[in-house]
Amino acid sequence: MTAIAAPIKYSNVIEPDKLEKVALTQTMANGTRRKKYNPVFSGEDIETLLFVEDHFRKTARKLLYNTGAELFDNFEEILQGSAERKWNTLVAPLANNQRTVACFNLVLQEFYLRYCGNEARDTGIRYLRSKAVCKRRNSMPRQHQERIETLWRYTNRLPGQEPPLTEAQLKTILFNSFPWRWKQAYERSRRLADETIEEMVEFMDKEKGFQDEDDDFSKKRKQDK
Repeated sequence: MTAIAAPIKYSNVIEPDKLEKVALTQTMANGTRRKKYNPVFSGEDIETLLFVEDHFRKTARKLLYNTGAELFDNFEEILQGSAERKWNTLVAPLANNQRTVACFNLVLQEFYLRYCGNEARDTGIRYLRSKAVCKRRNSMPRQHQERIETLWRYTNRLPGQEPPLTEAQLKTILFNSFPWRWKQAYERSRRLADETIEEMVEFMDKEKGFQDEDDDFSKKRKQDK
């Protein structure tokens, strides 16, 4: 089976500590200056762009960047290299009076297309529903849940024709990504539709504990022979 060329892959986890950071500032109404550090985007991939954007929007709220001009000017500060050049190409034709908050959001959507295709959400949804996102043997269920939920949130923000995945669909995707024996044990005593994601993952967490105990017992038996 041909691998799905997903825009965001399960295994490519961002390491925030390795991203460079820059300080963004604002002079507040009382004359004091407030500073927040934001990770930089240098053109790595679409997931890193979304991660950096999320931090920027949080920073913008804290520093009260309420105008389009503030958003445009300060977003450029967190871009470097090819990413900065691509952003400037998009922004250059805009007059100052065009740089509104709504315009910033539209340009950002166009910026996404420099790092993914216009059907990226469609491909990402197919990827999430494939076997490529199954839980790795040594990963913890809650760690796996966090990664799947990150892919879900980011995939829903990408351009595409498919409607964004709902939380109910996320629950099914997450359930199907667990080992077959765990799912079988779950279905003997529970109904997925009746439980929250947290309740389902708690069950899988216990199954991981049982598996670890079985593995430890098997290792001990081999050592005793």
